[in-house]
Amino acid sequence: MKQLILTLPHEHDVDWLVPMLARLGVQARPLERVISSKDEDMHRAIVEAGGDDREDFDSYLTDFEQSRQDRALPFRN
Repeated sequence: MKQLILTLPHEHDVDWLVPMLARLGVQARPLERVISSKDEDMHRAIVEAGGDDREDFDSYLTDFEQSRQDRALPFRN
């Protein structure tokens, strides 16, 4: 199964697209959360920069290790 997100240039394009998709047997539903262009630009910049938005990955690792708590494992001493 493939899922696609379509951006339509005009609001009235939905009026003809949804019946066509229904006729083809394609399930269509609106997005529950609208993604603002500001959020999209921020996430795109983070991905293009190579990942996490932290300057120093070592500080992230230190924070992660300090916040991590080991869970009790059954049948272990």
